Amino acid sequence: MSWYIRRFGVNTFGELIKKGWNERPEIVLGTATLLGLGLPAAAYKVWERTKNQDYYAMFKAKYVVVRPDEVDENKPKNYYTY
Repeated sequence: MSWYIRRFGVNTFGELIKKGWNERPEIVLGTATLLGLGLPAAAYKVWERTKNQDYYAMFKAKYVVVRPDEVDENKPKNYYTY
């Protein structure tokens, strides 16, 4: 027996959505919008960020080798801040 049967008095998850839509449509619509648009957008950004990372990029946050005769403007920038 699922938790929503005992708590909300419905038999299926679809009935729970219908009951929620009848009682509080703004909550159901907001949740559907967040799940429908937010999760794919977040997954795309994670995929976009990780597709071009090489294996050694994680070490760039910890180790940067700079010669003593380099000027400050020519020092490598740390783009991998975690």
